[in-house]
Amino acid sequence: LKSRHIYISKHFTGMERLLMQIFLVINNLMFDYLIPAFVGLILFMIPHGRVYLFLYIYLLGYYCRAIKRRTWLLEPRSVNFPTK
Repeated sequence: LKSRHIYISKHFTGMERLLMQIFLVINNLMFDYLIPAFVGLILFMIPHGRVYLFLYIYLLGYYCRAIKRRTWLLEPRSVNFPTK
């Protein structure tokens, strides 16, 4: 998922980049991972079903941190992560 954001950041500019990033977030949250997460919620006792639910929760956290920090690409493990 992160590589998709990196690709958009490198190959698009301005409003086009912003719209592509927003489309990617909506696509990931609503279409690619929501249904498997819902199934994972129903089948929580099955380990394979739980994975999709936890993945969706992680994805929500990732996007919340990206919005808070105003960056899509930097994670605490990144070499370019700003330290305070």
